[in-house]
Amino acid sequence: MVDTSAGDDFKARQDAASHVVGTLGAVDFVGVVGFGDSASTYNSKMKRAIGDIKGDASDYVAGLKAAGKANYEAGFKSAYSLLSGVASDSYGKVGCENIIVLITSASIGAGKSSADLGTYINGLDSSVDATILSFSIKGGSGKANSKSVSDAHKGTNTEIDGGKDVAE
Repeated sequence: MVDTSAGDDFKARQDAASHVVGTLGAVDFVGVVGFGDSASTYNSKMKRAIGDIKGDASDYVAGLKAAGKANYEAGFKSAYSLLSGVASDSYGKVGCENIIVLITSASIGAGKSSADLGTYINGLDSSVDATILSFSIKGGSGKANSKSVSDAHKGTNTEIDGGKDVAE
């Protein structure tokens, strides 16, 4: 999940997402969700990260544009929809770990709290057991939010220095 909300650190978020896609191998499945005012996905289904699929996912990330504010609910709804498709697909749940990588720097938004978002995600989580690994861009307002969400879903939060190579 890549936060595509407007902001000076959008390129750092995009670079981090590109790095994540680049680390995937043939045993991994990939689905990319970009979320700003609304959410969009690279593909309607998770696909094995091989050949053209991995290249297409990378191209999708490279083509993301920054706009609007981060709509976390739309982003998580799309991510869980992709994951539930894998669980019902012929691949089943054989050896699959459901992991959502959240890359953000934005706050949850006016009138919402990380508890509100956690409650929303828990409603989605009933059909898919997912671990949320979140990466927040240093200096952004989303660190506490992404940490709260990842901690509640067996995950972890790491702060990324947007001015450095994200692979470090």
